[in-house]
Amino acid sequence: MDSSQMKINVMHSTDREIAPMILMAYFSYMFSELLDLSGILTVFFCGIVMSHYTWHNVTENSKITSRHTFAILSLISEIFIFLYVGMDALDIEKWRFSSKSILKIASTPTIPMNC
Repeated sequence: MDSSQMKINVMHSTDREIAPMILMAYFSYMFSELLDLSGILTVFFCGIVMSHYTWHNVTENSKITSRHTFAILSLISEIFIFLYVGMDALDIEKWRFSSKSILKIASTPTIPMNC
C-alpha cells in the first residue's frame, strides 16, 4: 500500500459529521428547558431544520450511518416507553377503588342531553 491509499480524509469523517447532528438536537432541547419552553416542540422544529439543511451536506457514508444510528435510537426509545407504560399499567395500587372514589363518581352532576 502506498501513502495515497492510506490517506484518511479528516474533513469528511463520519463521526465528525454525525456528532453535530445529535448534539444539535440535544443542545436545542437543553436551551429550551433553560428558557422554560417546550422541549418536544424545539426538537421537532430542530429536526425539520436539520432535515432541510444538513442532509444535503453530509457524505453518503454519513447518511447511511446516521440513518441506522437514529433508527436504533428510535427503537431503544420506543422499547423503553412501552416497557415503562406497561409496568405502570400493572401497578395494582393505581387500579384499586376506594369508597371515596366511588362517592366522588356518584356525586358528580350529570349534564342532561336534550336531543
